[in-house]
Amino acid sequence: MKKLLSFFTALVICLCLNLSLTAFATDNEMPTNGFDTDKTSAQIAREMKIGWNLGNTLDSWDGSGLDSETSWGNPKTTEKMILDIKAMGFNTVRVPVTWSIHADSKGNIDSEWMARVKEVVDYAYDNDMYVILNSHHDDSYFDIGGCLSNEDTYAENIEKTANLWRNIANTFKDYDERLVFETMNEPRTVGSENEWLGGTDEEYKIVFALNDAIVKAIRATGGNNAYRHIMVPAYAATPLTKVLRKMELPEDDRIIVSIHAYSPYSFAMDENGATDFTKSDKKELDKFFSDLNKIFISKGIPVVIGEFGATNKNNLEDRCKWAEYYVKGAGQYGIPCAVWDNNIGTESGAECWGLYDRATGEWVFPEIAETMVKSADGALKNTEINNAQKTSPDVTLPIIFAVIAVVILILIIILIKQKNRGFIKR
Repeated sequence: MKKLLSFFTALVICLCLNLSLTAFATDNEMPTNGFDTDKTSAQIAREMKIGWNLGNTLDSWDGSGLDSETSWGNPKTTEKMILDIKAMGFNTVRVPVTWSIHADSKGNIDSEWMARVKEVVDYAYDNDMYVILNSHHDDSYFDIGGCLSNEDTYAENIEKTANLWRNIANTFKDYDERLVFETMNEPRTVGSENEWLGGTDEEYKIVFALNDAIVKAIRATGGNNAYRHIMVPAYAATPLTKVLRKMELPEDDRIIVSIHAYSPYSFAMDENGATDFTKSDKKELDKFFSDLNKIFISKGIPVVIGEFGATNKNNLEDRCKWAEYYVKGAGQYGIPCAVWDNNIGTESGAECWGLYDRATGEWVFPEIAETMVKSADGALKNTEINNAQKTSPDVTLPIIFAVIAVVILILIIILIKQKNRGFIKR
């Protein structure tokens, strides 16, 4: 009887100690190959804070070879440009890349192009910034419409898109959590009646299949890609809630939803639309961010607004008001935003998103950039305060286990003493 009780006592103590140590280890897990595996995708999203897009550059589909980078009129990207972006306060750079014109029919990427993309990524990554690397104008690879109409096209596109990402993932497999992959830019049926109006359920299934195949291809490359945080878009990366509610996500615990929202449309995107940022605009944004919270954030699914902006209509003051309200509104839910900058800022009208002049190294609209950074900083501080208890190590569980172990041990000792004194009859 004594041996049995002693064995039981040792077993209980070992079990409780193991559970306690496991609980502590969960909160203090060491990085794997430089990758902080403790950080959730939601934490990564919050830390990305405020981003800037290197638009109309590596995402050009014109020109050939390395010359395509400058084929849309932008200068060759330099490290100084990225350092200027960082100096303003942006801590995330989204690098849009069109790969298909630099790849063969099976998704194998030209080595010189890959090296150049890596060089640009490193400008930000080596300077302690977050980097979002995506597949941008590769619609010919995705070909949603072709996948819908032809089973062979569907199978071929899934495979070559997955292989494209195997190439990318293998090149960057040793990078830590500050490099985030984004599977596709705005996957849609180009030229269709509903191209920008939400698409169809059948198209949503194609987008999911592509997202799923890409995520699996990235994971299969191993290394830090086993833990890589991956952004995935809905159809057209739409902000339409009717589409987002139907969005299906890959079964993976390191997924972030990617959304593009030039909102409100009349103020932000329509060159002939409103120039004043109004109370009605604020209500529209309030509802949009609240909907994102209900659909994703409240369910533990983080969101990144990978593109936003307000085209220049010679309305600087209202653009600043809009920028402040937008970034703070998203930030209260832990949603970082990356402003689209195509380096067209000295003009006004459609597609005039530029904030920073890459040729001169000067900010065209420093007021807007400063407003975004300041608003993001404020939102991040509020989020950190609200989530302090969630992000701090939880010592409650191990303490409970320790107390239980001590109580059980005392009860066992009492039982043994009572037996030895003859109080317990056989």
